[in-house]
Amino acid sequence: MIRRPTRLRVAQYASVVILFNIVDKLFGSVYVARLADRGLTPIEIGVLISIGSILLTVLDYPSGNVADVFGRKKIGGIGFIVWGFGILLWGIADSMPLFVLAIACWALGISLISGTPQAWFVDEMKKADQAERLRSIMPLVRTTSLVIGAVAAWATSLMVQRGLNIPLVVGGLVSVGTGVAMLVLLPENHGERKWSVKEAIWRNTRQLISHPVFRLLLLKVAVSAIAFHIFIMAWQLYAIQVIQLPKTMLGFVLAGLILLLATGNALSALLMKYLTPVAVSFGGLIGVFAGMVTIAYWPTLWGFVLGVILLELGLGLEGGSSDVWFHELIPSERRASFVSALSSAEAFVGIIMPTASGLIIQAGGFRPVWLTGAITSLLAAALVVIIARLSSTRVEAANATFCTD
Repeated sequence: MIRRPTRLRVAQYASVVILFNIVDKLFGSVYVARLADRGLTPIEIGVLISIGSILLTVLDYPSGNVADVFGRKKIGGIGFIVWGFGILLWGIADSMPLFVLAIACWALGISLISGTPQAWFVDEMKKADQAERLRSIMPLVRTTSLVIGAVAAWATSLMVQRGLNIPLVVGGLVSVGTGVAMLVLLPENHGERKWSVKEAIWRNTRQLISHPVFRLLLLKVAVSAIAFHIFIMAWQLYAIQVIQLPKTMLGFVLAGLILLLATGNALSALLMKYLTPVAVSFGGLIGVFAGMVTIAYWPTLWGFVLGVILLELGLGLEGGSSDVWFHELIPSERRASFVSALSSAEAFVGIIMPTASGLIIQAGGFRPVWLTGAITSLLAAALVVIIARLSSTRVEAANATFCTD
């Protein structure tokens, strides 16, 4: 049975994650349309999004170190406030300079948030001697947030009838309110505090680079992100150009994708009652591989449907389980720092893969890009096996191994 104070921490963590997903979907559903509505050209839109991706990659890793030193609640709460300000500015901006300022605030806010709620929650559960509950709680929270996020995305279709900026204003206010609530209501916890931020960044970077398990973990995160970014880039084009799916169906397909992803996350919680998180993660990546191969070699509507089911369930299984086994490896003292490093690795792939996917499709069609996603998923699965063999997934062993300087 979960103790009452721990139930409060679960509710607080779930609320933060759900509110984050609501804001993310409110922003993500209209931010490009808002740019076009304000008269920005496609080139200006591309440049602006690239600026945001670069800033996010640069800021993400240092922000985790800042959270460990100054407090995860404090930095996460400030992140939500800055993120909300950037989204609000996006809703009122009418020129390129203002949109640049807005996306800079967006990137800074996201980087401050990145990894801090998870790091805060995992250590709160460990302090309450409830770490074993993470295997069921984290996937369940992730599933719930995905479903509610899908509802928020649908709600934007109603909001935009009153103006494209309405979802942005609502999302910005919700984000600022979430940040204020975090600062007021959540207890604080920290990582390693005996070093300055500069010294913490140096020590954590040295440890990440020098330790083979964390080198492989960074590589695994980057490699497994390739298939995800390929799918995000290519699925709509493939559905319209190859499957001849009507454009009016894309919204329904997107809703189905989110529900499949949520189902995969829920299944990961169930499977982790009987299997290790690493085994579930491996199975999820094999599912992604199978989905990519199915789409590549069965270019019909039913092939696309089956491939997408395998792929999205695989992504959900892998995402829900990796949230758990990553944290079983990462030492408490540096949790936010290391999670931010992993997020930076994924963000770096997000800069490269959209352009790379477009070039592959232009040069050879869709099959090569699907097979690229399949091969990289298989490689990521192999890396999971190697990481599992190199290091025990027990928290005590991980801390003993990784916390020595």
